[in-house]
Amino acid sequence: MTKQEFLYESASFIFKEVAKATNQLCGQSKTSTLVANLFVTLPVEVEARLIQSAPKPAKKLNALEEFVTAYIKHDDSSKVTIAFFYAEEKDFKRIMKRIHKFPTFFAYLYMREALKSSRLMNTQTHYHMMSAIIKHNAPSISRKHHYALSNVACNYAVNSTISKLFKASKLANELDVILEGQHFDSSYADQNLSEMDILKDMLQNHGHNPSDTKLDENFSYDEETNSIFPCNFEGYVSRDEAITTDLGESVTNALATMSRGTGSAPIFEESFNAVKVKTGWFKKLTAKFAKDVHYITDTFRAEWSNLNIVYRHKFKAPAHKHSDPKLSLILSIDHSGSVATEGLQKLLYLFNKHSQKITEMYIIIHDDDIVKEFKLNSDYDIGANAEFTKALSNRIACGGTSHFKVFKRIDELITKKQIDPNKTIYVSFSDNYSDIPRSWDEVKSLRKLFSTVFLTPQSNPMNIQGTMDIAMS
Repeated sequence: MTKQEFLYESASFIFKEVAKATNQLCGQSKTSTLVANLFVTLPVEVEARLIQSAPKPAKKLNALEEFVTAYIKHDDSSKVTIAFFYAEEKDFKRIMKRIHKFPTFFAYLYMREALKSSRLMNTQTHYHMMSAIIKHNAPSISRKHHYALSNVACNYAVNSTISKLFKASKLANELDVILEGQHFDSSYADQNLSEMDILKDMLQNHGHNPSDTKLDENFSYDEETNSIFPCNFEGYVSRDEAITTDLGESVTNALATMSRGTGSAPIFEESFNAVKVKTGWFKKLTAKFAKDVHYITDTFRAEWSNLNIVYRHKFKAPAHKHSDPKLSLILSIDHSGSVATEGLQKLLYLFNKHSQKITEMYIIIHDDDIVKEFKLNSDYDIGANAEFTKALSNRIACGGTSHFKVFKRIDELITKKQIDPNKTIYVSFSDNYSDIPRSWDEVKSLRKLFSTVFLTPQSNPMNIQGTMDIAMS
């Protein structure tokens, strides 16, 4: 069997089996057409990769991962890629036998990656959050092992959901053999632990055994050299955050639609609720930001045009006039040692979403002093400014924390009329262990700003009248 023959036959067989099993896991009949919407959103593809040291395909199901893995790939579209590793072409025939013998295993792989997407586990924001947990609980672990450990914890959490889906379906008798050798712990499932709690338990109570993974977001594959090499996450904010976040929302909607009215619905709902806990701050900030942007940039003057028809027939109503002023945005980022940068990816996505209405943006990097300031201008799209991503991508400061000089700088911008406070939104990104209340009392001009949001990684509200507190967790 040649490589091309293998790719064609395996892709055709796996697609049909994944479709049937996914339908059943969602509470539908195996021939239901509802799976079509999910496969449009997140299709499945097969790859074959030459690895000289790849082992021969094993006969037992729990050894399948010696030569197969799955991950979400983003190129022309987003898809679940099932990659097979082979050392020579005669391995293809052996692999096909295993595929036909354990077809439901590939539905498990697909559902595992789909649920990871729905829970935003494949975003760099999520990875940085998990990495921060590892750094705090086990600082001796090298950063190059962080993704592997994060991935293991995510697998445990997702497998807890998948085990419940299998038990509620006609595929229950296949569960034990599929999860044998996978990252699954019934106690995690019984307690409904999140991946963050599982990661902490792994580090604190079970030690840690980081191992390299064949393929994941932290590694890239070079087909020409047949080598896998690590990518560097340090100081990098991915612009693909919007893609992965939107994909997660689409997958969630597709799974919710498929399972509606079935026994699988509450299982999916429980899984999706886990996302709301972790990303609720972003949705809250998005709603607040979008509302403020709309209010500032889409104002209008209606006067007579909205009056009752009784009055309008007597008088000529003036024209309905629209105005479209742009807005200014000030973002201060606390770079003291206690604040990580995992939230910046989502902030970048949020600002990008409204970038065509932001003509002026000040980014103030600070610890107890202002150490760097970026001023970005654009008449069309602030996101097109070359400095936009750079301003949010590099760690600069490492001292203590104070907001006094930040507030004084904003006061200076208002005093010199470099910004219009009525058209300015201010977002403070900090752990809030700072002199914010005292500085706010001293620099009274900040009360003139249209909107002020104190965004913090951990709940530490300022409770300042006229402002909004949002905690990431």
